[in-house]
Amino acid sequence: MNFPSPPALRGSCPAIDGPHYSPPPATLLLALHIVLARRRPAKIIVAMRVMFDFAHPAHVNFLKRLVYRLRDEGHDVHLVCLRRGKVPRIAAEEFPDFTVTPVGTHARTRLGLYLRTGLLREVQLARVLRRIRPDVVVGVAVFQAAMLGRWLGFRSLGVTDDPEHTMVFKLSRKYLDRFLLPECLGESAPNIVTWRGLKEWAYLSPEHFRPDESILADHGLTAGEYIFIRDVETVSLNYRKQTENNILRLYQAGLRKQKVVLSLENKALAERFAGWHILQELVRDIHSLIYFSRLAISSGDSMSREAAELGVESFYCGRRAMRSNQAMIDLGMLHHEMDIETILAAASASPPADIETRQRDRREKLQSLWEDPTEVLYQNLMELGGQKKKREGDYTD
Repeated sequence: MNFPSPPALRGSCPAIDGPHYSPPPATLLLALHIVLARRRPAKIIVAMRVMFDFAHPAHVNFLKRLVYRLRDEGHDVHLVCLRRGKVPRIAAEEFPDFTVTPVGTHARTRLGLYLRTGLLREVQLARVLRRIRPDVVVGVAVFQAAMLGRWLGFRSLGVTDDPEHTMVFKLSRKYLDRFLLPECLGESAPNIVTWRGLKEWAYLSPEHFRPDESILADHGLTAGEYIFIRDVETVSLNYRKQTENNILRLYQAGLRKQKVVLSLENKALAERFAGWHILQELVRDIHSLIYFSRLAISSGDSMSREAAELGVESFYCGRRAMRSNQAMIDLGMLHHEMDIETILAAASASPPADIETRQRDRREKLQSLWEDPTEVLYQNLMELGGQKKKREGDYTD
């Protein structure tokens, strides 16, 4: 049956509708078919609701870049913290455009740690989690939230560099959906993912940390002419067996004569360190103060590793033997030393003439060996939370 030709469309294109029109060549049609066949729906990540739980000042530094990256990508981010020393103030300072909700209190006795920080905080955390209803909870060894995730139906992502804290490590390994550990710890389990490096590198690598020499003027200091010292309290389970105050022993043995900047956790001891410059929290850019020191001594493990990763000659004078510390010792960047005379001898020696070159070389070596912990966290969080694909909208080749 023959149908009449349709009337010409208003505004029709002469090149198509005119007498000289010819169909496209077969090769062009084939090419167009191939291009269209290769096009697929874009992988669009639906925003997740993520809750971070901070229990220590170092956790704030470690997770800060991830918090802001998720916020900038449009994810719904919630922050909670443990009432432990200056943690709430530090978290509020570092995240001024977030509401940080304190949950639970860090007790000062063993019984209190089990009952108040453990059991009571678990109940308080459950109330907060039922209100927020996160897709994923992230933190350092966040076993408390992970246990609740089995009941409330969310996933958990935790990190640690401290398997020597046996109870916390075992609970985290048992309940976390995904547990990220430095490769140097030598641990394995179905839910464990390892990476090359240590967690402090997330905020101390040359890519993310630029020392600011102007901070020295705030404290009347000159680069390379002072010792940075950290003295930690021994009320936590980590340091409960550390009964001797090696920093005080060093002071009494003659270190009081040196120019020292002291980060003192228990300010009630301040009078015992007369003549030293005692920092008052919150300290602006404490890592630049460490970076420009000629030597660092710490009775706590975290700051001794931070100093070593900043390329500073670093002495850890605490009791704990840790595999994460051993990784830095094996690289020749950290000393675990409790002999007072040995530390005094190092503190009294003149710094080497090539101190700046040695510092730069150490940091470049770590940069070549290690991964970015924040990137490792991000990739695992995306996998754990699920990249929910939206099969409509934009397309990509």
